Amino acid sequence: MKKFTSILVFALLVLTLFSPALTVSADPVAQSVSLEPGNGDVVVRTGADMTKLTDGDKVWDAEGKNNFSMEGIVLIQNKKAYTSNDFPTCNLIIDLGSQKKVNTVNITFYHYFDAIIDTPKDGEVTISYSIDGDGFAEIGTFEIEGKASSGTSGIFDENISLGETVDAKEIMVSMAFGSYPVTSVANEWFGFTELSAGMAIDYIGEDNSEEISEAVSELSEIEDTSSIVESDVISDPAESEDEVSVVSEADKTDESDIKDVDDDFPWVTIGIIIGLVVIGAVVTMIVIKKRKV
Repeated sequence: MKKFTSILVFALLVLTLFSPALTVSADPVAQSVSLEPGNGDVVVRTGADMTKLTDGDKVWDAEGKNNFSMEGIVLIQNKKAYTSNDFPTCNLIIDLGSQKKVNTVNITFYHYFDAIIDTPKDGEVTISYSIDGDGFAEIGTFEIEGKASSGTSGIFDENISLGETVDAKEIMVSMAFGSYPVTSVANEWFGFTELSAGMAIDYIGEDNSEEISEAVSELSEIEDTSSIVESDVISDPAESEDEVSVVSEADKTDESDIKDVDDDFPWVTIGIIIGLVVIGAVVTMIVIKKRKV
């Protein structure tokens, strides 16, 4: 049992390394992202390239970096940051290019609290959709997990499940600037590196390190349990010295035979690994075909 669970742990790690469907980020499910026009209180930072929000690069290198000028980070400014009791809303429109089914919205934030680049007011984001781009219907307001705080900076990658599937050509992501009592009345900036929308399957494997760690931990627990069971069997009082002594030499397993089995063991492992890699390749092909459809 211990050998079997060890094989599962090792095979899981190898499959993770060799299967693109599990380790490579999904292509962006968006044609473009734009700031809703007509709101002079919320503007794109001068020189920012909005195409960076759909290039597939979430700028993971920005994690823990106090550098909001890194390529790929787009900042949106609140022009009312120093006006009392005024918390304007930032409305970003994700254009899918054509009508598609959507049940998940992905927002990748860059935050740097000490530079007044904060997360949304009350940690909430409102999602709306449009089938033709002429009007939007609200789906709901959702809480995000990440929250900026003093002394922190980096990336918050948020996959928001809508709880329903809609047909949409455009998705609007709305969030209000919150209070920032340190140096100004309100938060002055939002930072983003990527926005997209689609079906949950489009985001499989984008950040599965935590899930893999949990799976390995569970397998390890199974291995530990098997060790305990093994120990209990060996120490069973029913296996008295008298019972052991009646076992004849002819019935004992030859140690050389055991050694031969151990020598052949790596070949079994290699066979399992190859099989898992093939399965990973097949899964990858299926995901790619679905995206093309």
